[in-house]
Amino acid sequence: MGISLAPPDSLYNVGNRVVIPAKSWGTSAGNAVGGCKNVLSHAEKVLLAAVTERQQKLCLDLMRIAIEGLWRSGTPRIVQDFTDHGIEHYERIAGYAVNILSAKAAETTKLSSTEMFLLVGGIYLHDVGMQCDLTTSDGKEIKSRAEALGAEFDVGFNATRANAYSQSEQKAIRKNHHYLSAAWIQYAHQTGRTTLGTVAPHLPYALVPDLMDICLHHTTLPVGGCPRKLAGGGIGRKRLIAALLRFADEMDIAANRVDMTAVTDFAVNPENAVFWWLHNLTEVSFIPPGAFSITLHLNESDFDEFKSLGESFYLDKVRMKNKEAIGIIRDSGFQIFFDADGAVAKLASAPSVPVPIKEALKQLAGAVDNGQYSRSAIPTMTPTTYEPVTEAVPLNSRFYVARDIDNLFMAELSAKSGCLLVKGPRQIGKTSLLIRGVDMVRRSSGGRRQALLTDFQRLDEASFGSPRSFFTNLSSLIRDELALDTRIDDIWSVLDTDNINFARYMEKAVLTGESEGIVWFIDEAHSLFRSPFSQQIFGLLRAFINKGRSLPESPWGRLAIVISYSTEAHLFIKDPNQSPFNVGTLFALPDFTASEISDINLRYGEPLRTPDEVNQLHDLVGGHPYLVRRSLQYMTDEKIGIGAMTHVAGNDDGPFGDHLRRASSWVARSPALNDALAAVLNGNPCPTADAFYQLRSAGVIAGATQKTAKLRNRLYASYFSMRSR
Repeated sequence: MGISLAPPDSLYNVGNRVVIPAKSWGTSAGNAVGGCKNVLSHAEKVLLAAVTERQQKLCLDLMRIAIEGLWRSGTPRIVQDFTDHGIEHYERIAGYAVNILSAKAAETTKLSSTEMFLLVGGIYLHDVGMQCDLTTSDGKEIKSRAEALGAEFDVGFNATRANAYSQSEQKAIRKNHHYLSAAWIQYAHQTGRTTLGTVAPHLPYALVPDLMDICLHHTTLPVGGCPRKLAGGGIGRKRLIAALLRFADEMDIAANRVDMTAVTDFAVNPENAVFWWLHNLTEVSFIPPGAFSITLHLNESDFDEFKSLGESFYLDKVRMKNKEAIGIIRDSGFQIFFDADGAVAKLASAPSVPVPIKEALKQLAGAVDNGQYSRSAIPTMTPTTYEPVTEAVPLNSRFYVARDIDNLFMAELSAKSGCLLVKGPRQIGKTSLLIRGVDMVRRSSGGRRQALLTDFQRLDEASFGSPRSFFTNLSSLIRDELALDTRIDDIWSVLDTDNINFARYMEKAVLTGESEGIVWFIDEAHSLFRSPFSQQIFGLLRAFINKGRSLPESPWGRLAIVISYSTEAHLFIKDPNQSPFNVGTLFALPDFTASEISDINLRYGEPLRTPDEVNQLHDLVGGHPYLVRRSLQYMTDEKIGIGAMTHVAGNDDGPFGDHLRRASSWVARSPALNDALAAVLNGNPCPTADAFYQLRSAGVIAGATQKTAKLRNRLYASYFSMRSR
C-alpha cells in the first residue's frame, strides 16, 4: 500500500515557499500515542497513517513512549555540548520526511507499510545511542556490541554518573552513536532489558537487522553502503529508507536545533559553539513540489566578512554532504533537489555574531584559505580520502555497491544449515560479499551464531602435498579463527582415515559450545581444484551437508557452508555424488549494470557527468566491478573526463596496465588458451570446452556457450587484438 502525502497544515506558506519555522513540527492538538504525555505531531500522524500492519503500529506506539522517556525533561543528558537530539528533533525529522515524500513521484514509488514502519522506527531510534549510559552494566554490554559492529572508542570512560561525562567522552559517544543505537536495538530485542525492552516483544524479528542497518547508515557511514533490500528477504527498499532518514536528519540544521542560551550564557566547547551559531542563522525551507532551500542569514555588520566562508564552506558542505542521499532518493522516483536560490543573505534583523564566535570564524576562514579545511576536504569529493582500489572492498567502505543478488544471498544466510555457492570470475566481488556475509551473521545474531571465514589461498604449497597436510593446516586456520583450545593432533587416530579424523575434529572441537550454529565461509575454493585429492575433500564437505540435512538435531545440523569459487567445478570433480557444487543454492555474481555504475559514480563525486558518460564507461569495461572503481579513481585523481581516460585505457602504462599485463601473461602461459582467445577475437566459437571454461572463469571472455563466447568488454577486445598483431 502507498500513501499520498501533502505538506502539513502547520507549515507557513510564503508565496510558493514552505518555510519550516522553529517548533513547527512540535506537538500539536491530536491523538495521544499510547501512554505518551504529549500528542503526536501532525507530521507523525501523516507518516503513521501509512503503517497498516497492526503489529507494526503497536511497536511504533511503544517506541514513541520509550523515546519520550529517554529524552523527557529532567532526564540526564549523556551528550550535552551538542545540538538537540530529543523528541522535537524527531518530530522535525518527520516533517522533513513528509516534505520529501510529498515531492512529485510516480505511484509505484510510494512507501509500503513495512517501509514506512522502518522509516518512522528509524526516526525514533537513530539517535538513542546519544543517551546510552556506559556507566551501567547494560551500557557496557551495548558498548561491547557496538564495537563488534565497528565502533572505535579512542578514550577510556571514567564518568561515575550519567550527566558527568567529560568533553572527550561525550565526543567519543557522539562519534559512535550510530553504532550504539544499532547495538542497543539488538540488545533490547534479545534481552528485553533497558527502556527499549518494552518494545522488544512487538518488534518483528525479521526487521531487526533492517532497523539496525538504517540507524547505522544515518550519519557518517556512506548511505550507499546500506543494502538495497531487506535482510529477511521481504519486499522493501532499505537503502531508500536509510537515505530518506539521512537527508531528513541532515535538514534539521536550522535555529530550532539549538538553544543559543547555552552558548551565550554558559561555557561550551568553542568548536561546537561556532557551528551552533551557524545553525542559529540558518533557515531551511521547502518549495513544492520538491526543492529544499538553505539560507544562511548574516547581519549587515558580518555579511562582507563572512559571506565567502558561508558559501564556500558551510552551505557547499551541506549540499555535498547530502549529494549521495539525494541521488538515492531521486533514483527511487522522488524528484527532490537543492534550490539554486539558497545562499548567504544579508538580513538586518539577524543577530550579530559575538566577538568570540567571530574570532573563531576568522580562524576557520584562514584554514579554508590555506587549504587545511577547504571544500576539497568534504568527504564525498576528496580524492585523498578514497581508499586504495583493492580486489576486496573493505567492510565499511562507502564504495561498495550492493547488487540485488547480494540481498538474496543475505536472506538465504538466515538458514541454520545447508550450502550456498558464490560463483563468479576473478575480481567480480566474491570475497567482498563473503566478508559482508560474515558481518551480517555476527551482527544479526548478537554472537549467538558464529561465522568462520577460511581463505584456501592462505594455505601454502606444502598444504596441498597430501590430505593429512591439508587437514592439519586447515584445522590450524579454523582453530586460530575461532580461538579453540583443541588441536587436530589431540584427537587424530592413525587407525582412521584422514576424512574421519577431520570430521571428528569438526564435530568434537568446532560444532560444540552454546552457540546456535556456525556458518563456514570458504573463499577461493577453486585453489583446491587441481589437487590430486580435491574430490576427496569436496566429497567430505558434501557429506557434512548431507548429515546436516538428514540429522538436523545433530551437531551437523548446526553447520551451514558457503563456498566461493571461480572455475567450473564439474571439470575437476567427475563424480557428481562427491560434489557440494550440485546440492547448494547458487549465486552467480553479475557485472555492474549501468545503474549500479551510476550509483558508485555518485560516491566518487560524479566524474561521469551525464548518463551518456555512464553508458560509455559501461561499454568500455562491461561493468567489471574492479575496473569500474579503477576508472573512477583514475578520472578523479587525474581530473580528466571519460574521453581522455578511454584514450589511454589500453596502454601498458595506462590506468589498467598492471591488470591487463597480468591477464595477458596468464593467457600466454598456455598455447591452447592463446589459440582459443585468438579464435574468439576473430569472431569464431571457442574451440574447446576446457579453454572456454578457463577463459570465462578468469573473466577474460563472457557468454553462455562456446558458440556465443566473446571478449568480456571493449577494453579487453581492443587490448588483446592489439597484442595479437
